[in-house]
Amino acid sequence: EAQSVVLERTVAESQSLALSAEEENAFADRDNDLAIALALESVKIDNPPIRTQSTLNDIALSAGTRRVINTAGLTIESIAYSPDATRLATGLNNGEIIIWNVATGNEIVRWQAHNEVVTSLDYRPDGTQIVSGSGGTSENLKVWDAESGEWVTTLEHHTNRVTTVVYSPDGRFFISGSIDRTYVAWWSDTFAQGYLGERPSDIQEIDTAGNDEGWIVAIADTNRITILNSTWQALIEIVPEDDFTGTITSLKLSQDSNSVMAGFSDGSIGIWDTTEGFLTQSFPALESRVNAVDFLPRDQKVVAGLEDGTLRIWDVITRRQTDVFTL
Repeated sequence: EAQSVVLERTVAESQSLALSAEEENAFADRDNDLAIALALESVKIDNPPIRTQSTLNDIALSAGTRRVINTAGLTIESIAYSPDATRLATGLNNGEIIIWNVATGNEIVRWQAHNEVVTSLDYRPDGTQIVSGSGGTSENLKVWDAESGEWVTTLEHHTNRVTTVVYSPDGRFFISGSIDRTYVAWWSDTFAQGYLGERPSDIQEIDTAGNDEGWIVAIADTNRITILNSTWQALIEIVPEDDFTGTITSLKLSQDSNSVMAGFSDGSIGIWDTTEGFLTQSFPALESRVNAVDFLPRDQKVVAGLEDGTLRIWDVITRRQTDVFTL
């Protein structure tokens, strides 16, 4: 019987991954409706593979207007899609969190999460929790029930603005980073500190990538990127070349975890190898601060959100800009 259960699980994961591959092909062919339909089908099994969930999130976050959400004069400072991409959590400048139905654009639940701006949000991969970071010197890191928005716990450590929060790919813990120059890995079930680290300057962004067999962490402070393994050993430190004169403002690991991309306050964008640390690609400097960067499915294109309100997409190999969207 046990072998039968294992076999059924193996078959279900294989089908999920096959659908994920088809959705990536559909997305590459610009058939976004088919890509999203396949993506939603691929995550219907219990605990879908991390690769499948990651591809769904990338497609759901890809360029193209799906729904216009109005926050009545407030500004959205942070966003996070639920793992099944049916809900969108937004953090606002007044400290509120609102969860929206992606299909209808209707508000599901809202609550006053913090006294200051909600700087960062992330969903636990199983969809049960939301972690949020905020400005301020206390009560700036909290965990919420993702369904109801009810408070779960407040985690006290950071003495200044929390700039970034992110769950590990397996969901066992989440990481918070702050301009107090510390980062903490918190266990998702007990909320105990699993690891505490410190950087030489303000922490700007943290990201994780990998699969069930292993993953890495990328931490960006003002002017360097450190790659660590899942046991918090530093693998390599990347100091951007002289061409990158601004401070790091955004960070993203590729799905295969082989590359890390950073955007800068001077409008430049670079991609580095996470094993050797060398620059593999850079893009022509823009005239606006780069607020967000991401790899599109299959890591063949990258997208950047700029402070000037534009969203730009490039081909990684040719460096050719393929799309520009104005918000």
